Amino acid sequence: MFAIESLHIGITFRFVWALMLAVIGFLIVYYIGSTIIAKKSGKDLSYRLKQWWHILLLKSFNVWGIRVLLISLALCGSLIGFIILHDLISAAMGTGLGFEYLPFHNYLPNPGGLAFLLIGLVIQALLGNEGMPIPIGNGLTLSYDKGAVLAFHLDESSPDLRVQELQIKKEIARLRLNGHNNEIRIKSWLCVSRLPRDNAAVRDVRHLFSEPLTLRLFLSRKMPRTWAYISTRKWYNSSRSMRPLGFLNKLINTFMAAIYTLINARKIRKAINCLPKTHINQSTIRMMNTIRLEMGEVVSPINVAPVSILTFMNLSLNLPSIRKKFMGLDAGFTVTPK
Repeated sequence: MFAIESLHIGITFRFVWALMLAVIGFLIVYYIGSTIIAKKSGKDLSYRLKQWWHILLLKSFNVWGIRVLLISLALCGSLIGFIILHDLISAAMGTGLGFEYLPFHNYLPNPGGLAFLLIGLVIQALLGNEGMPIPIGNGLTLSYDKGAVLAFHLDESSPDLRVQELQIKKEIARLRLNGHNNEIRIKSWLCVSRLPRDNAAVRDVRHLFSEPLTLRLFLSRKMPRTWAYISTRKWYNSSRSMRPLGFLNKLINTFMAAIYTLINARKIRKAINCLPKTHINQSTIRMMNTIRLEMGEVVSPINVAPVSILTFMNLSLNLPSIRKKFMGLDAGFTVTPK
C-alpha cells in the first residue's frame, strides 16, 4: 500500500493491479472492435502490415495460449473497468462508497478469474486456427493463420474469386514489396468444382447448411402469435431501436447456430464424407498458373477436403444465400517466393 498525500488517499497494490487489468482489457476490446467496425465499413487497414507492433499482435493472436489469454483479459479487464467506472460515478454523486474507500475495495476476480479463462478457452475452440482478419480493401481481408501463414478471405455478400483475381495479385505483390515473404494461402469453397445438385449427399449437406434456426425463424415457426405481435410493433420497426435490437438478435442467432452445429456436428461430418470425389475447379487452376507465370512464385495446390465445423457454421450464419452452391468442401493453393 502507498499513499497520495496531496489527495489524502491510500492506494493498495491490488487496486493498481485492477486498474492495469481494466486498461489492458479496454485496449484489447478497442483494437478488436475498431477492426470489426473497419471491416463492416469497408475501410483499408493494410497499413498495419507495415508496423512491427501490429504484425506482432496479429501473429500472437493466432498462438493458442496467447489468444486465450488475450480473450480472457479483454472480458475480465473490461468488466473490472466498468465496475470501477460505476463506483467512481456513484462516489461523485454521493450514492456509493467515498473516493477514499474505493482503493481498498477488491476489484480483482480472484478464483472467479477461472471463469473468464474457461470462457476464453470456449471462444478459442470456436475460432479454430484462423487469425484475426484485417480489411485490406475491395472486399478482401487478410489474417495471420496458424504457422504465421498469411491467408486471404473474401468478405463479401456474394463472393466471387474470379472477380477478385486481379486484386489478389496486386495484394500479393504489395506484401512481397513490404518484405512479407511468408507463405500465402488462398482456400475457399469457391475453389471446388460443383457436384450435381440432384446428388443425394449434396442435397443432405445443403439441407443441413440451410437448417440452422435464427431467432426470427424460431419465433415464426414455434410462436407464430408472439412473432406476429412483435413484428408489427412500432418499436421493433423503428430505425433507432433496430440498432440495439439488431445486435441482440445477432448475438442470439450466433448462439442458436452454435448450439445447432454442435448438436448436429456428427451428422454434418457424415453427410460431407458421403459426397462423391471432386477436384479444384478450372478457374482456380487458371489463377494458379497466372500467379506462377506472371509473378514468379511457387504455387502449390491444396486438395479438396471437408470444411471445419466452425466454417460450416459461420458460412450458414453469415452467407445463407450460398446454400444452392455450397457443398461443405473447400480447396485452394499456397503461394511462396522462390
